[in-house]
Amino acid sequence: MARKLSSDNPIERQKAYAERIDHQYFLRPHPWRTWMRRLSWSLPLAGVGVLAWLSLQPRGQELFLPGAISSPHSIFGHRCGECHEQTRGQWGAVKDTKCIACHDAPIHSAQTLHASGNIQEQVIDGKVVKVSTPNCSTCHAEHRGNTALTHSNDAGCIQCHSDLKRADGKEPTVKAKITSFESKHPEFAVLRDMQVDTTPFKLNHALHLDPAQVTWPADVVAGAKENVAVLCIQCHEPDQSRTSFKPISYEKHCASCHSMEKIASAVDPIGKVSFTHAAPAKVATEIRSAVANYLIQHGGSPAALSKLETKSAAKDDDDLDEKKSVKPADAKVDLRTSEQWVHDHYSQMIQPLFSPENGEKTKKSCLKCHIPEGVDENGLLKISAQKIPTVWLKKSVFNHNAHRALDCLACHTQAPNSQFTGDVLLPGIANCRTCHSSKGGAQSRCTECHLYHDRELLKPQGRRSVADLEEGLGNQPDLSLIKPRMPAVYEAMRRQFDESESARRQQLRAEWDSWQAKQKQELDKRAAAERARLTPPVTETKTTPVQPAPIPPVAQPVPQPAAVPAVTLQPPQSRPKIETPLSCPNCKMRWPADAKFCGRCGIRMNVAP
Repeated sequence: MARKLSSDNPIERQKAYAERIDHQYFLRPHPWRTWMRRLSWSLPLAGVGVLAWLSLQPRGQELFLPGAISSPHSIFGHRCGECHEQTRGQWGAVKDTKCIACHDAPIHSAQTLHASGNIQEQVIDGKVVKVSTPNCSTCHAEHRGNTALTHSNDAGCIQCHSDLKRADGKEPTVKAKITSFESKHPEFAVLRDMQVDTTPFKLNHALHLDPAQVTWPADVVAGAKENVAVLCIQCHEPDQSRTSFKPISYEKHCASCHSMEKIASAVDPIGKVSFTHAAPAKVATEIRSAVANYLIQHGGSPAALSKLETKSAAKDDDDLDEKKSVKPADAKVDLRTSEQWVHDHYSQMIQPLFSPENGEKTKKSCLKCHIPEGVDENGLLKISAQKIPTVWLKKSVFNHNAHRALDCLACHTQAPNSQFTGDVLLPGIANCRTCHSSKGGAQSRCTECHLYHDRELLKPQGRRSVADLEEGLGNQPDLSLIKPRMPAVYEAMRRQFDESESARRQQLRAEWDSWQAKQKQELDKRAAAERARLTPPVTETKTTPVQPAPIPPVAQPVPQPAAVPAVTLQPPQSRPKIETPLSCPNCKMRWPADAKFCGRCGIRMNVAP
């Protein structure tokens, strides 16, 4: 029974109000609470059911992907089994064997010691070697969108190179602590160790970059005033990929200025010999053969050659004094044998070419550019083929095409002052940091210059075809069991393709000819109809032929000379106007002058023939 309200005590009044509230209301059923209870367990069950149904549909597994597939893997991106292995109904991590099945990924170094402890078998020089290397997915992470998988972050490199150690315990051949290109990267080894170019050759960059001292063509000199790179590319010619340069060749890059004709004229002013730019033994053989041929063509013997030279001197002598003129009787006859004459002239030409007497003659000999390595058994100089280095940073890559907007001297600042071949004109790391830094804006990742996998060990050994990628190989345990297609199968496939292609072309040709015939018939009908419309009807009239009256014979009068009548000039009379028919500019069909359209083509008539 409710307590009676008392207006005198406020506390008792509040207690009386509280006793009116029913504290057991939630135990009694209510429509709102009933539906809330039902929805709390029915909706989650419905969501789980929908996900289960979608996962069983084709491509339903994409719902569980952590991100989009990169474009190289998009051809089989909807088949998770190509990379992942399923265990107890769940997809597991990607193993290296799955990656190596398609990608030939050589090791980084046989002495790599990775903290993960992952061991991978690699074939090096025909031997199976176990190497400590990180998992493929450590650097090449998939499901990150359409990004290049080769662009890994620096964390994968720094985890080893921050404190580099070798598996055999020896000291690393590179710096042991490298964490950043901007601040914690050493100077390039070529410049740090002060290496020199040991090519046995004499090259002066300062001389070749000065148009005043070198005979460059006029257009090259004019272009060099605006951009010195015009002089650089005369010798340093980019290759087809434009990432590097072609090897220096005498015929392409040197012969235009340093020709063999100039050197030949210096050793033989008469012009008996000519030789090519080759090894000293071949040059000597060419000189000896040229001297012998000269003797054969001028008498065949030294005595006969001396007589010819005496006659030539007497013929060309301008002195009319018989006492001073050379007489054939007073001429000296060369009594040497042919072998002696050839040897003497050969020795006279070889000596200034290979062993000049002074520095002035050196400029017109082989020693102007080449540095000999000694003398062979025949007394000739040893000059090996020039192997000018094209790559100095052997543990990194560089792309000249990516830097084509820069002037050559922007990086190779020492080239205009270099006078010796031994100078290595590579830019230092400080020059590179000008752009490749957070301030410069260019990327400074490790992968910009360095490659992880050793490209020298790269051997293409693909086992898959395009059809295999499209159809999928599933979770086959051993990809080596896949047998390659036999040549006969390829031949049959090619023959089938050729036959189908030939049939398709014949069908297209037949359809084209049929269409052309229909068009021609339609145009002929239109032309005939237009011609009939414009041509007036012709009425035929029957006429009886009239017989001409016989002409009586007339006596022929004797011709008499007649007086020539006076000729009076009459003004020219205007000819009657003749309507010129029109010609269709397309089909050349002639139509009346008043025709407005071609009856065959339907083109407007406005051109006269």
